[in-house]
Amino acid sequence: MNDSAVLAGPSGATLPRTGLLLIALTLLAPFALYFGTARSLVEIWNSSETFAHGYIILPISLRLIWRRRANFAAYPPEPWAPALLLVALAGAGWLLARMGELQVVMQYAFVAMLVFIALAMLGRRLALARIRNMAVAAMTVAAVWPGYVLYSDRATFNAAPVVLDSAGVNWTAAPAFNSWTPRFMAADASFNGARSEQLGSRNLALRETRMQGPTGDFLVWSWNWIDGETVTNNYVGKLYQARAKLLFRGDDGATVMVSAPYGEQPDEARAAMRTFLADNLASIEASLASARGR
Repeated sequence: MNDSAVLAGPSGATLPRTGLLLIALTLLAPFALYFGTARSLVEIWNSSETFAHGYIILPISLRLIWRRRANFAAYPPEPWAPALLLVALAGAGWLLARMGELQVVMQYAFVAMLVFIALAMLGRRLALARIRNMAVAAMTVAAVWPGYVLYSDRATFNAAPVVLDSAGVNWTAAPAFNSWTPRFMAADASFNGARSEQLGSRNLALRETRMQGPTGDFLVWSWNWIDGETVTNNYVGKLYQARAKLLFRGDDGATVMVSAPYGEQPDEARAAMRTFLADNLASIEASLASARGR
């Protein structure tokens, strides 16, 4: 490759074509390393008129850069090492979001990483001596996080189907009072909020939902079981999920639901479910832990 200078400042500093190529490759590397996240941005542009303008950002940016090309000639790129810390922070943010499956946070972290890599390669002022080293360093820092995700996914992958043993409930089975089963779609139910129940020496936080069915009203208590912890807050649940995946414990989780019918007062159902859980919650959680360990 011809290394003739293509940028020359007033001080005589020059930037060869290899330097420009390294800068371009380093700026493009995140699109390959984080291809899934980049693709998700394009999918949003395709599906939402609100964000369709994303397609014109790149050509506008290139046009503005071309108009100010004299600045690049006057101030050749000067790599700035402290920006690597910002690249690492953006990568760590992407990793946490990936473990918690928060796509919008992954997208923000990806875009921030592009900005910080540009800062690392081009400097705060738009010297050739450090471009190669900075290119290698920036691509290495950017590659750490998807590499960790790939290793984690392979280390925790389990192709075996989930098998949930009987919880060993010590109550006598009774006829079903309705045919309701949760489908995790738009629910025809009212959400009454969170509550806390004292079950012996244990305090259990849960969500309570009142539902109406063809056979009458009934009450549902529910909570999530993630990484061995009971949780009702979705944001806290995502943090537990991210922690489990970061520590190579997989992303197993469950939603536990208990329901009971009532007539005039929901306290009837609350009393029945409170007694049931006091007697059987330990067995239910032991069954969940056993399935997770397989």
